[in-house]
Amino acid sequence: MHNADVAGVFRERLEECMKSQGLSRSSLAAKLNEHFGTGYTHNDVRRWLATGNKAVKPSLKNKDGTVSFPKMETIMCLASFFDVDIGYLLGETDMKSFSMEKACAFTGLDSDAITNIRDITQPEIKNPMPMRFDMRHVLCLFLSSPDFKEFFAHLHGLYSCSSVSGRIPDVFPCEEEARGYVIDCNESASLNRYKINEALVHLMDNTFPYMTMQDVDVEEEW
Repeated sequence: MHNADVAGVFRERLEECMKSQGLSRSSLAAKLNEHFGTGYTHNDVRRWLATGNKAVKPSLKNKDGTVSFPKMETIMCLASFFDVDIGYLLGETDMKSFSMEKACAFTGLDSDAITNIRDITQPEIKNPMPMRFDMRHVLCLFLSSPDFKEFFAHLHGLYSCSSVSGRIPDVFPCEEEARGYVIDCNESASLNRYKINEALVHLMDNTFPYMTMQDVDVEEEW
């Protein structure tokens, strides 16, 4: 990637990170100073957001007339503060972290799906919810159940006959054939919805069975 392109990506992603946390130039500088004991100012952040742009006045740091990249230690601070990899800030990957890139490659899921799962499974240190361990355990039980594959098979069937699948032919020769296609898809969708409901109930009953008296201990009365 050309240096000017890298600069453009860096500007855009830094601004994106700031917006996601509602930070102004001054507040970002203050937060960085608080976290890392640095001495950044509003003007420093303004300069970072202008990386690669033409400088107002050329200086010793900007001999070619463009605003230079921040020092690597500054980029490292920014990456650490926003919990992203340096490679994301510099355009080496579109994933916010290389671990995300590996997770997507391993599972075949996109980053939004992985993020939704991560919101449930993230360690307590990131999200100190008392029920965090239970939430991970519930998701593990659900996905590892032998009945999950049957449920998902019907879910995939619903996808296949819906408009979001992208399988609709580009053009039908006549309205009657198009109408027949829509009717067939909707009938299949209705059948799959019924099967999904049955499979989900079966999955829930087997994964999270109702409690019985055999599941509890009762102290004997004397």
